Amino acid sequence: MQTAKTFMTGRSQAVRLPAEFRFDTDEVYIRRDPVTGDVVLSRRPCDWREFFAVADGAGYPAGWMAEFGSSTATEPPSSALGATAPVAP
Repeated sequence: MQTAKTFMTGRSQAVRLPAEFRFDTDEVYIRRDPVTGDVVLSRRPCDWREFFAVADGAGYPAGWMAEFGSSTATEPPSSALGATAPVAP
């Protein structure tokens, strides 16, 4: 298993990812696994098809999308994959 270094930048903790784990985007989703406590980073999907492909592989329980209701948004809700900041309509 590979490791990554953590360091402080101001009052935030950052992780220096090895080159083979780098993301091709400026923003990622972050969530904490409720069972293991592991922190998981995921690339933010570009559109709804990609969002559902990522969500299907994440193992969420059936009906988990019901809490979001219907929406005409063009991007997936940030909270769907663990981000805490709300998305403006």
